[in-house]
Amino acid sequence: MRNINFKFIPVFSILAAACSQSNAQSATQIYGLVNLGISSQQLSGQSRVSTVSNGDMTTSFFGIRGSEDLGGGLKAVFTMESFFRADTGELGRGNSDVMFQRQSWVGLSQDGAGSLRIGRLPSPNWLTTIRFGPFGGASITPYILQTYLPSALQPMITGSSTSDASWANSVGYSSPVWAGFSMLAVYAMSEGGSNGKRFGGSFNYEAGALAASLSFEKLSQMSLQFGAPVPALVTAARPNYVATDDNTAQLAVAYDFNVLKLFGQLSQTRLQNTTPIEITLTTSQLGVSVPAAGGKLMASWAQTRMQQTAKTDLQRATFSFGYDYNLSKRSDVYAALISDKVSNLSRGNGFTIGLRHSF
Repeated sequence: MRNINFKFIPVFSILAAACSQSNAQSATQIYGLVNLGISSQQLSGQSRVSTVSNGDMTTSFFGIRGSEDLGGGLKAVFTMESFFRADTGELGRGNSDVMFQRQSWVGLSQDGAGSLRIGRLPSPNWLTTIRFGPFGGASITPYILQTYLPSALQPMITGSSTSDASWANSVGYSSPVWAGFSMLAVYAMSEGGSNGKRFGGSFNYEAGALAASLSFEKLSQMSLQFGAPVPALVTAARPNYVATDDNTAQLAVAYDFNVLKLFGQLSQTRLQNTTPIEITLTTSQLGVSVPAAGGKLMASWAQTRMQQTAKTDLQRATFSFGYDYNLSKRSDVYAALISDKVSNLSRGNGFTIGLRHSF
């Protein structure tokens, strides 16, 4: 007799119930993406690890979204999205993820006035990050490796990884587009926890070939573990620093020449606590994508400089080069090479090949 994993029964019950409610005035959709590949990764100063990787280009997820027309241009809307590990069949990017870690919210949308949402919302700074790089939200893109995906063995890290790409207990407003301009604001309540209060926003512009964004986030009254997460890894380069305040600003721009598209990003993060010690991280990224033979070539370089009070500055430089080929509108295959170097550590090199399918 086959074993049944009852953990998944509530998930599919939700999906079935949601879809059964569709009618002429409302619509519900199930969608998602599966991404698996084979990678051999070696970040600077670390040993090589070969894996069947889940999500080097996009983390696998499934979602449910829907809307109901309330009349007069007003709609009730909702979205719930869950990460999953397609290589093992487990929910979440890791064991610490909640079920709908990617996002889960309900809101109201009014034509000409924008939308108001409540729940777990993507942060404005994360949305700017994935929009203005040739690899999008891929974990192999240098900018994300240096901001949102730190390694416990690396001295280079920003607060973005701890704050995560989405914020729980949030209220958000997104404006309509006026002559190419739009804005987004998200506020997350601390609810007495160690995550603290969070406020983020972005001012965006898009017209023709040009797109630009200025995003920011301010985290306060929190307990953010920076550097070495366990005492055994504490060194002068990896201090066990606990930040109470995190301020980040990012300026990003992209221009599409049709024959190629250029990307640029510049951000700065300042970490502070009750001591005089302050850590500042400045990250820049230059990238390009070029249409080629049914797909696109992608290249991206990023550098982070970390300045610490009374300590030697550190630098990290990462370069990725890849090709993504479209098998169809919903399926593609990709391959990428990665090189990574941190001050005073040996260079690391890696590669990944994989397949994505959206549904």
